[in-house]
Amino acid sequence: MADKNKISIVDSHLHVWDLAFRDGCEIKTPSHFWPSEAEPEINRNIDLAEAEKSTSKNSVKNAIFVMCFDDCPEESRLVYRNAEKYPFLKVIKA
Repeated sequence: MADKNKISIVDSHLHVWDLAFRDGCEIKTPSHFWPSEAEPEINRNIDLAEAEKSTSKNSVKNAIFVMCFDDCPEESRLVYRNAEKYPFLKVIKA
């Protein structure tokens, strides 16, 4: 078995979100209503700090952020502004 410290794992599909930010977006598409009360375990804010802690704990070295909300350039700008604080975030896919 390979030494996990020598393997560079990439999370290729990372989402983070702020529910208040989501609710304040001008353009609303069906994606703006997820997560909802139907997914109680994730129907809360999940930020880059939490994502970094979770990925690190699971030996993930790098991540690619994927937009949660369709047609929402504000979301990409929000993540981009915060990404410099989190070196594990390597790509923002909008």
